[in-house]
Amino acid sequence: MKVKYLRQDYTQKLHGTLVTYKGRVYYCNVDEDTEVLKLTTLGSNKVIHKVVPEDTDLDIDSVKLGFFNCREPYSIYVKRLPLRQVRQGVSLNNISVSALTERGELVGIATSTFNAVEVQNGFDGSWPDLKTAIELLKIPGKHSIALTQDAALTSQGHVFYRGELAGRYDFARNEVNIPNNTFSQLMSKFLSAYSWKVI
Repeated sequence: MKVKYLRQDYTQKLHGTLVTYKGRVYYCNVDEDTEVLKLTTLGSNKVIHKVVPEDTDLDIDSVKLGFFNCREPYSIYVKRLPLRQVRQGVSLNNISVSALTERGELVGIATSTFNAVEVQNGFDGSWPDLKTAIELLKIPGKHSIALTQDAALTSQGHVFYRGELAGRYDFARNEVNIPNNTFSQLMSKFLSAYSWKVI
């Protein structure tokens, strides 16, 4: 279901947030003089679309967050902070960004890392396959890589799913070993979607 607001509310609610237009995620700037939403891709100031708030192709509901690749030698994990605020959806003011290190630790970093072309690629569905990801992790200094918004892999074989350590990847056997715990069956089901064997 699409979330909509009245015209008088959109400046306060939408300026500086992420919106979806025709199925693609954009950064939204509101031009108060012309009452137009200027939509740019992440990592770019070039306006791609100018739309009115009532446009039926505009959806201001929160976008899905998770793992993304960026220019840095690590993937990032982005989650929304549970803050009460006036703005609708996701903005740089209500997210937490963490780098996934090779040791399998999520370490907080600046939210500006999120505003990058590579993050836009993730929103657009551009992800490396497992074989490509493993080759990229062989590059000296590369810590981790996002496989999707849900899953990431570190150069030391830590497999993360939705921000949590899910198991260890054996590069030689192409297997993910998931510890036997309460969530092991659930993790096995989700991680089986990738081209590795889950044990």
